[in-house]
Amino acid sequence: MSINNVYIFAADALRDDYLPDSVKEVGEYVPTVSSGTISPEGFSSIVSGLYPYQHQTHAFTNRLEPRFNYLNAVAETYDTRFFQIYNTELAKVLGMEQDTSNPVESLEEPFIVLERDMTTHAPYNYSSYKDIDVGPQEYFGGKNVEWSRIRSDYEAASKQVGERFRQRLDELDSAGLLDETLVIFTSDHGELLGEYSEQSHGDPLVPELVEVPTVIRCPDSSSQPVVPEFMSHVDILPTIIDALDEEKPWTMPGDSVFTDGSPPYRLCEHRDKPHSLEEFSFQNYYDQNLRSVWDANGGVVFNETSVPGLGVHAFRQAPLFNPLRGRDVFRAFGALYHHLRPTRTFGDPGFTPSEAREYIQEIDDLSIRLSKGTEEISEEAREELEHLGYL
Repeated sequence: MSINNVYIFAADALRDDYLPDSVKEVGEYVPTVSSGTISPEGFSSIVSGLYPYQHQTHAFTNRLEPRFNYLNAVAETYDTRFFQIYNTELAKVLGMEQDTSNPVESLEEPFIVLERDMTTHAPYNYSSYKDIDVGPQEYFGGKNVEWSRIRSDYEAASKQVGERFRQRLDELDSAGLLDETLVIFTSDHGELLGEYSEQSHGDPLVPELVEVPTVIRCPDSSSQPVVPEFMSHVDILPTIIDALDEEKPWTMPGDSVFTDGSPPYRLCEHRDKPHSLEEFSFQNYYDQNLRSVWDANGGVVFNETSVPGLGVHAFRQAPLFNPLRGRDVFRAFGALYHHLRPTRTFGDPGFTPSEAREYIQEIDDLSIRLSKGTEEISEEAREELEHLGYL
């Protein structure tokens, strides 16, 4: 292959069914199973090739083990960058310096660039986030939420993402870099726009959160990918390593799309211990634990949260304690049904729940267990995360 560089463009919270045609027509489109349903889980899987229960980065206060961020591991060989339009805690989660200037300017070959675009993160269309003072709580409006407006805003945001992505391709082309660059467009997780009486992302594990798009553009002179029926975040790094003709520095559960083999199943996992209950002793009983197995046709979701944890979760979903719900009691009870069910099947997966359990155990047996680094965040960072609805 004549690939020297990699450019990864990750649209935050872009679900698969809202992928704009302007992106899909750029390269090979592959339906993708997100590894997790919040940014620390998804982005950590993209740069490590590991599932969330392997890299153990489930929250913005977690820190990915530095040696398992491939971009850091090859920084002496490649010009590696993480770009966002404004500063957030995600750079600290990944253990990277953050670039807020134009990511294409002054690039030196060979390079690996990861760009996070926040336009499809609520409140939608806020590429100039610092110029507005509206967070998800105000945007969704609690009981008075207007789903038609929200879906319209989200669709407009997805089109803006497509325009910005095409702009990046033009910039790479103008700089004479596109002909030797593998370009990957993807998303860290999906988004709920009223389905299951819910909005935003995190949980429950449902297709609208799990199913995201990936589009792979190879230089014309290079080998083209063997397009599988579906792929996962954990397949992105093996694909990059294969394209650059490098060696895998650690064991990864995923596969390169340049190889003639498709995965039987892929996992999506989410774990959460709410910060808002840290002052209560019973929060120690709460450890929301969701694991799921998916193929191209559907998935099986297991809610492994403890019984006391389910009680705390139900408590937190009540309108009085959940500002995103206002005082909409009917919506809260509708959401609880989806949050608390122990096992759910979506679509028509080609495996049984017992086979899904066996696959989870197989991955766990192969897992690299990492020590999860957790860190207190600054008051400014806490306010930022609260504004985005994460705390």
